[in-house]
Formats: sequence, C-alpha cells, structure tokens
Amino acid sequence: MLRPFLFSHPFLALPIYVLLGLYFIRFGRSAYREPDVTLLRWYSFLPQKDWSRRLLRSFAVFWIFGGILLILNGIVRLPVLRNYHGALEILIVLAIAIAGSAVSIPHQNR
Repeated sequence: MLRPFLFSHPFLALPIYVLLGLYFIRFGRSAYREPDVTLLRWYSFLPQKDWSRRLLRSFAVFWIFGGILLILNGIVRLPVLRNYHGALEILIVLAIAIAGSAVSIPHQNR
C-alpha cells in the first residue's frame, strides 16, 4: 500500500529516485576504483584474475550509468517537465546520462 502513495506524487518520489541513484553511483565508483576490494567483499566466488577485475569495472560503469538514469527519471516526472515527452526527451536524457557517466567515472593515477 505504501508504493502507490509514494510514487503517485512526483515530489515524494524524487528523493527516493535521487537516493537510490546516488547509492548506485557511489557503489559503482568504489567498484571501479578498487575492484579487488569489491571482488573480495561482494563477489568472493569469482577468481582473483585480471578478467574478473575488468568485468567488474565494466559493470561499475553500467551501475554509474543506471544511477544517473534513476536520478533523471525522478526529475523528468516533475510536473514542470511532464508536458515534454517523446523522442527528443529520450535523446536528451540519454545524452545527459552518458555525459554524466563519463564525468563520474573515477580516474586512476597509474
């Protein structure tokens, strides 16, 4: 019964989208920055090989992208932007998510 109430009003749903999106971005950034620690903590069944680190870093980029899409989904549902929908909105949201993902990926100094 709680779900329809929270997600029926866009101003109540926006903080939930933002918090979930920030959690995904934070997890993705830490997994990208320290794949060995994430492998030991969350994916201990995977071998400590180079391919598993690369795979985890690839998934981390996907998690960052998904977190940004969650935040943008909450913003697009606001009443001010509700009239703008269609292919142009999808392209703008995807462009913002791709640019935000590229900026949010941590750089390593090696």
